Amino acid sequence: MLPALGRCAAAASLLVLLGGGLHSGTSAQPLQVGAEVFAVDPGKVVEVSYRTPTLRMMAHRWEAGARFTIIFLEKGQPAPRVCLAGPGFEHVLRKLASLKLSRHLSVSQVKAYVEKKNFNSWAELEVRDISQMEPFQARIIPVPGSDAEALVHFHGVTYMVSLDVKIFQLISGGCKSLAAAESNQK
Repeated sequence: MLPALGRCAAAASLLVLLGGGLHSGTSAQPLQVGAEVFAVDPGKVVEVSYRTPTLRMMAHRWEAGARFTIIFLEKGQPAPRVCLAGPGFEHVLRKLASLKLSRHLSVSQVKAYVEKKNFNSWAELEVRDISQMEPFQARIIPVPGSDAEALVHFHGVTYMVSLDVKIFQLISGGCKSLAAAESNQK
């Protein structure tokens, strides 16, 4: 377990050094706008989990290339919905599998966003692929007033990434927006 923890710490340190200019005083070059702050081959993803205070989406497949089964739970609903993934989910997966830096943020800008919406209100996102790497775990929230940006926080760094707000709407729509047309929703 210690070697895995050491790798995570090394990766986190590298991300902090490259973290889009948030830490003045470092000599490392910040990420360029358009660079991927997170990327994984969507064809190799086997699990996606997205959780807010009022909903939970879990998508799982046993092997790469198979179809995802989605379990969707919503606060106030007595039973989960279960469906097979369709085009809506595939669109969400492609977008979440490549998060690109849209612009740099200053420390004061990050503080202002966090003061408006503290981290507990941000969605928790986890993406696991077939590799031996630890899954990507982050907090994510759409940027208020923007249709095309989101804030992503992981390994102690907050990034402004390009992400259409429709992705959050598709997830919130549950099986109605994520399922295959022929899927048997339960």
